[in-house]
Amino acid sequence: MRKIILFSVLILCYACQQKEKDIFLFGNTPLVVSKPNTKISALLGDSVKLTPLETRKESFIGRINKIKKFNGDYYVLTEDKWIHHFDTQGKYISSLERLGGGPDEYTRIEDFDVYSNHGHPEIWLCDMKKIKIYDPVDFSLIRTLSFPFIVHKFLKINESKILIMAGQENKSLKISNMEGKLIKEFLKKEIPYLLMKFVQFIPIQSKIIFQLGVSNGMIEYDPVTDNFSQGYLSQDNHLISNDEQLELFQKYAYDYLKEFKNYSYIRSFRAYNHKAFIDVASNEGKRFFTVISEKTKQTAQYMPASNHLTNDLFNTEDAEFLTTFGVAESDNSIIMYAMPSAFTGGTVNSHTIKEEDNPVLIEFFY
Repeated sequence: MRKIILFSVLILCYACQQKEKDIFLFGNTPLVVSKPNTKISALLGDSVKLTPLETRKESFIGRINKIKKFNGDYYVLTEDKWIHHFDTQGKYISSLERLGGGPDEYTRIEDFDVYSNHGHPEIWLCDMKKIKIYDPVDFSLIRTLSFPFIVHKFLKINESKILIMAGQENKSLKISNMEGKLIKEFLKKEIPYLLMKFVQFIPIQSKIIFQLGVSNGMIEYDPVTDNFSQGYLSQDNHLISNDEQLELFQKYAYDYLKEFKNYSYIRSFRAYNHKAFIDVASNEGKRFFTVISEKTKQTAQYMPASNHLTNDLFNTEDAEFLTTFGVAESDNSIIMYAMPSAFTGGTVNSHTIKEEDNPVLIEFFY
């Protein structure tokens, strides 16, 4: 048996005592049982903000790789190449564009984050075996952290440690110091476990959760004890398991991703202020969004379009923007986005939306 801390989703806090039990992050709550005629406000609350991102030639957003909210501003990684900076109202401020092979440039951006260094923001990005740190004002390179392995995803734990998802290594999860020295590692490398996500490491309470691909398995890291534990997201046995995911890879190689349509799985999840938010794809081609609080649990089917979920907060054709849940990282909200086609001909905050505009951010606060 593994030593772990039991997580109760009903109150979204950990038990005070360590117990010899499996972690079940979201308990035994069924995640694909939906009631018809649910309203967005009932599911997600009515504290919502719509932010059209200013559309200029230099701020045009293509494929969104990640959105980070920091000090009220929005940083958007697009096409793995550029990070656009917008203020709290969506006005374009500047862009980090240092693509190249020089010492102060990067070849691509696999992941990025924004941190405060004595009150001054810094943009961190990973590029092969380096994390490069830039000033968000003049985009000068502040410093570079070098590692003996490829950094695919990362999360700064504190001023002395970084949690990393590494590539081409026997162990996939690593704790490093700020000099690139390995402190600890965990999780035998399995290709299906390393499915790239917009946000790879999910903070929940004082722990950090890493989902094993799209399976029901997860790794929990405790920054206080500096320990890793292995557990499960849910006791719902309809979700694809670790073993099933590995078997698919063994049978179909990299075509295994196409087989996920035959399984139910958790695409993304978050937790804020004693609420858990879970996006599930079912083996019937449906999509479900579940919100669990201390006293209630509510699930709504939002795709395909049906009478299960209606948007009573703002005018969009459907609730397809929920598919973008998981793209962003924020300390006080859930951020999604809708393409301009969902608003074409309408207005958002007195701004007329045109087909060629940037996306509109949709942000729920908790």
